[in-house]
Amino acid sequence: MEPPKSVTLWYRHVNQGERWRSLPMAPTAKKKGEFDHPWAANIPGDYTQSPYPLQYYYEIDTGGPLTSLQPGINGHFAPYVTIDKRI
Repeated sequence: MEPPKSVTLWYRHVNQGERWRSLPMAPTAKKKGEFDHPWAANIPGDYTQSPYPLQYYYEIDTGGPLTSLQPGINGHFAPYVTIDKRI
């Protein structure tokens, strides 16, 4: 797989009445002992102050003819990740 040219973070509250929001992710330098996550973005703190959990996914553009979504639709897994801040 080619390295990404760009990565976009898509997120929203788990509320079907809301539209997805997006942020461009920036490449980061990996430091010794860090997990292998070379792209980062910050969801605004005031957006996280909600009774609804957050859900998100990544759009990965490698410059080829197809764009990848992560996590993808795989068996019974949802095509997004949900974060419940109450945990």
